[in-house]
Amino acid sequence: ENEKDITDFNSVLNGGGSWEKVSIPHYHGPTGKWVSYYRTTFDYRKDNLRDYIVFKGSDYLTHVYINSRQVLSHEGFFYTFEEDITCYLKEKGNILVVKVENDITTLGENKRFGKKIYAATGIGWDDSEEGWHHCPPGGGIFDQVYIEKRDEAFVADTCVYPDIDNESARIKIVLKNTNPNKSDVKIKIYVEPFNFDDKFKLIDQYDKKIHEGENHYYFDIKIDNPKLWDNYSPNLYSLIIELDDSDEYEQHFGMRKFHMDTFIKPYGTLYLNNSKIMLRGANEMGHLQLCVIKEDYEQLIEDILIAKYCNMNYYRITQRPVQSEIYDYCDMLGMMVQVDFPLFGQLVKSQIYEAIKQVGEMERHIRRHPSVIMVSYINEPTDQFRTDTQHINLTRMEMENWFDICDRVIKYENPYRVVKRVEGDYDPPTFEGLSDFHCYNMWYTNHALPIGDLYKGYLPAIRKDWKTGCGEYGTEGLDNLDLMKNRYPKEWLPENDEDFWLPDKIVKAQTNSMHGDWFYEQENIKDWIYFSQKHQAKSVSMMTLALRRRSDYIVQTALHLLIDAYPSGWMKTVVGVDRRPKPAYFEFKKSLTPVKVNLRCDRRSCYLNDTFDVECWILNDKPVDYINMVITAGLYDEQKNIIKLYSMNASSSGCTSVPIGRIRIDISDIEVEKREKLYLKATLEHQGILLDTDVFEFDVFAKTNEKIMAYPLGHLAEYVVNTSPYFISGDEKSSKFIIISEKDSLQKATELKNTENKLILFIMNENLNNFEFNGHKYEMSDKRMWKATYCPINQSILSEYKWDDLSYLYDSRSDKINFVAEYFIQCEKQDEMYVFSYKKPSFGESAKGKKEKRPILMHNGDGIFTTLNLEGRIGINPVLDKLLNDVVRRLI
Repeated sequence: ENEKDITDFNSVLNGGGSWEKVSIPHYHGPTGKWVSYYRTTFDYRKDNLRDYIVFKGSDYLTHVYINSRQVLSHEGFFYTFEEDITCYLKEKGNILVVKVENDITTLGENKRFGKKIYAATGIGWDDSEEGWHHCPPGGGIFDQVYIEKRDEAFVADTCVYPDIDNESARIKIVLKNTNPNKSDVKIKIYVEPFNFDDKFKLIDQYDKKIHEGENHYYFDIKIDNPKLWDNYSPNLYSLIIELDDSDEYEQHFGMRKFHMDTFIKPYGTLYLNNSKIMLRGANEMGHLQLCVIKEDYEQLIEDILIAKYCNMNYYRITQRPVQSEIYDYCDMLGMMVQVDFPLFGQLVKSQIYEAIKQVGEMERHIRRHPSVIMVSYINEPTDQFRTDTQHINLTRMEMENWFDICDRVIKYENPYRVVKRVEGDYDPPTFEGLSDFHCYNMWYTNHALPIGDLYKGYLPAIRKDWKTGCGEYGTEGLDNLDLMKNRYPKEWLPENDEDFWLPDKIVKAQTNSMHGDWFYEQENIKDWIYFSQKHQAKSVSMMTLALRRRSDYIVQTALHLLIDAYPSGWMKTVVGVDRRPKPAYFEFKKSLTPVKVNLRCDRRSCYLNDTFDVECWILNDKPVDYINMVITAGLYDEQKNIIKLYSMNASSSGCTSVPIGRIRIDISDIEVEKREKLYLKATLEHQGILLDTDVFEFDVFAKTNEKIMAYPLGHLAEYVVNTSPYFISGDEKSSKFIIISEKDSLQKATELKNTENKLILFIMNENLNNFEFNGHKYEMSDKRMWKATYCPINQSILSEYKWDDLSYLYDSRSDKINFVAEYFIQCEKQDEMYVFSYKKPSFGESAKGKKEKRPILMHNGDGIFTTLNLEGRIGINPVLDKLLNDVVRRLI
């Protein structure tokens, strides 16, 4: 829209100005405030029927003009809206003009808040700079527009409320009557199988009074021995409604019951058809919607089957209701769906009534679909007082009151709907119902809780006495190379695969910014893809299994995400836009095996004479109890020679995860020269049928007999000397080097440095943090650094170490995986840096170029300095012991 369009709107209606030819559906950018006009002319055959113009989807504020008369306005993007335009149509030369207004979303943009109720997901548009990435809130007419002929009385809406407990159903029929003189209507109802063979057939006829406008009717029917709808048998019935022996309406429905327990603590257990169910799935952000826009229903079917193949039973179609065709195919293919209202973070106070209206539209849009089992109102709400926006947006107390109203609206439209008010609560807890958290702790480091805590079995704070969901978790994995070469702009890619390349070339990709806490910076595109996808696969497996082990409280999990809608759209997906899976897809599938054996241990390495236990779990997501299960485990070396065998009998209750025993690892009777990898392989069988397998691998190290004499100064220094197998305590004269861990000992260390020329190892900690030595300043800093579970080793100096040797270290004090380092060293000079961390960008910042390395273990002329966490790690993590030993030996 330009200034002339504003001042001379008649010119727009008459086709004045510059127009571009487009096809509907049409969705475009940019984001923010703008107005687009659509105009077409058409002839139309008139008769005695009523003519309705129907918009199946238009984003966001839509005004419709027929022959210069405004006939319809609607706010929103997902709900079908229509109007009777019979009196405005003519046989020849009709002019249709549609004005579509976009706005800034309620989430805000560049510190401005708008009125567009939109979260952070959508259909995007085909533009590599803006449209592909992270579902930008554009606008346009993105679904069908048509004129439909109707009788004077017609079916406007219908839905079926099944009652499987009483083998019955209540049918709600909404009739619209445009004839003020019509007072009676004859309604015939037919019910028969839609996609299965059965003799059941129902035919009923009713004579009802009818008034002008909307009329709501309810009919109770009996369905003896109904065929139930579920993921494995998505049985559907056809409902056919006939009015006055002429107008006919048809839709399908499923006999299913989905409910949440609110009587037994902890509340929140979910049931499908009165059997417990664990919701295991992934998020969807655009790819299914694009299938409908392109009318590519074969791809829509394939996408749902891709989800079912990897053992998913539900989609969280994230942060927006979508086209009804998607729910239709989920109905037919047996894929449950959670539908989210499109709010993210906050709701502006000025839009509470509009939002309530749209909540009702959402439920009317979805209530006829058996696949839709749950709704939520907002994604990741935040504390408005913390951001000082409480004068603009609803506070949490106000939002809870808004939730109460929404609950009543939902229950009016569908008394049986299960509601989870909040997805990923950043301002918990909600006052009612199931809580939910989001967890990205293997990408946004320590998000929600550290990965070591999650792996151990801890959870973030959840609502007291209630179970919870985890509606998002995941990690970015770069697209496959073929997809990049086929679809990416050339300027994003290197000329040759072996050329130096960084993923900062990919618009809005996070890998260059976030990888540093997880894997080493790479030099070429192939290595970046390999290590990125390797970390994604590990993360998906590790987190999925950790969440499944807490099925006593976590009833719902959804990976973020499954399939991408565009190249580099949301690279947390495990399947690219070309539908080629990344390695993480297969790890996800394996981790979601419905009845699974799972080996869990916080230790990844040990010495030859150590003993430790590996937990053995059965993760049972089926509502089936198993007895007389057999778990067999074997310990193997790298040559696949069997070292030990273990066996145990077990049982498993439906929809539970339990540790059924511990496998004691004692390898004191085998020989290892330096380092060897061992594998504990487990199988789970039931009645002679193999159900699942799992493998836990760990490194075994031989202990050295060669010790270096060290003189400790400070309690932590003494602990290190007495615990490390490489060091032995000595006096100040005979010792090869000094270890210092407290400021009080700095003067003594200075004297020994000057008189004995001793090498000094400075263990920087809370007792030796900011200090001066030999005229040089040394400080511990955590600026732009997260507490790290992984720190890179400088392999150009220490080439015998593996890139991931300093990751997931075991802490014997807390009996879990814990941080390798929490601080880096700030100093004037580093001669050699052995272990480092990468400088992290601030929140929302995208790192460009190679990242600055900060020292974690280094030396210069004053000595060796480290901020490695040594308490609880030394003496039990062989790589850490060996690393300190090797660095010291290089310098003494």
